[in-house]
Amino acid sequence: SPPHNNPQHASPSHPNYVAVPEEFKHMALQRLGDRQYFYDHFMEGCRHHYAAHADYCDETEEERIDMNLRQPPSMMNYTELGFAKVTAPKKVFAALQKFWEENSGSGNEHAEDWDE
Repeated sequence: SPPHNNPQHASPSHPNYVAVPEEFKHMALQRLGDRQYFYDHFMEGCRHHYAAHADYCDETEEERIDMNLRQPPSMMNYTELGFAKVTAPKKVFAALQKFWEENSGSGNEHAEDWDE
């Protein structure tokens, strides 16, 4: 792994340096914690919140994963660096914002956070 991701090459003089405890030196480093627990908790939160349509949470999650696999190869750069970032006209932004406000909260785990 590259030096910036390899704890063996981490600098003890860095302010955020934390030495790996001896009992964990042979294990893969999990700097973000138990992400599987976070994911499972998130999905269970969706299923609980939308109990009458709990299967929708799993269906949209499967669609999200499929899109993550399918979408990147289909993208095309329109400039040398990628897509140009532009400000949407106020009328267009207002229409998008209105649509979002009227349609969010549909049980789509792509955008929901029921733990708030």
